[in-house]
Amino acid sequence: MKLETPGPEGPSFTVRFHGVRGSFPVPGASVLHFGGNTSCIEVETGPFRVAMDCGTGIIGMGSRLADEGGGARILLLLSHVHHDHTLGWPFFKPAYDRGARLYVHGPARDGEDFGEIFQAAFSDPYFPVDPGSLPSHREFATLSHGDAIAWRDPESAPEPLDGDAGDALVVRTFRNLNHPNGGVLNYRLERNGRSLVLATDIEGSSGESGDLAEFARGADLLIHDSQYTDEEYPRLTKGWGHSTWGMAVDTAERAGARRLVLYHHDPNHDDAAVEAIERLARDRFPRAIAACEGLEIRF
Repeated sequence: MKLETPGPEGPSFTVRFHGVRGSFPVPGASVLHFGGNTSCIEVETGPFRVAMDCGTGIIGMGSRLADEGGGARILLLLSHVHHDHTLGWPFFKPAYDRGARLYVHGPARDGEDFGEIFQAAFSDPYFPVDPGSLPSHREFATLSHGDAIAWRDPESAPEPLDGDAGDALVVRTFRNLNHPNGGVLNYRLERNGRSLVLATDIEGSSGESGDLAEFARGADLLIHDSQYTDEEYPRLTKGWGHSTWGMAVDTAERAGARRLVLYHHDPNHDDAAVEAIERLARDRFPRAIAACEGLEIRF
């Protein structure tokens, strides 16, 4: 499925959804429409390619890039290192491509360097391939709440934003503390006057770091955790670090977002359940859509 809402000069961002589930991947006929892979979103704008999280959805993305000839330049933004957001990494073909350059950014935890945390999950005895043996060129960086970085050249890693962004891709961060194990980083991507926000693994929109709606103000595209129904949340899942579809709509309304994508679907929700959530959200916010694998949005 492709959605296009070009501005006066044509599309600037292409956003592809490779994995849209939370918690764990799910197979089976009941999830064929929305898909069963966990979190991964690909963003292209000009010469820049970004992968947001590397759940099992990133495996298919990597296979496609390998089929296209390899040598990818990718900024990989990790919201956090829970398994549903990292499981695809050791099966991501560009990581094994000597010609690839991968810039891997994510949050620290308890003062630890992000790269050390991330790679430890795939070290002996948890995975048979030593992370240090991968032939790709990899650079790791730690991000904190309120950081802003500019990616000006795909051949080099992003650097702290200093002065005018020009034609660079700008990434801003919002630390959401309403999620277990130290919270997550939510991201805002900006280039040439257009923007998207990924707000995954967030419970509501306000917290110690401030209000997500302000961070997402005026975004062309808001991708928001909507794992639970309004009925499930108070009865079963309050405090688990995820939002309802109603919370997602509330944030989109208050932020003045142009389009809302419901994301991080509960693995226990089959296609019919996700479709029901989508209908409820559209009743309140007509430009809402539930993410499915293969969805492509251009704006």
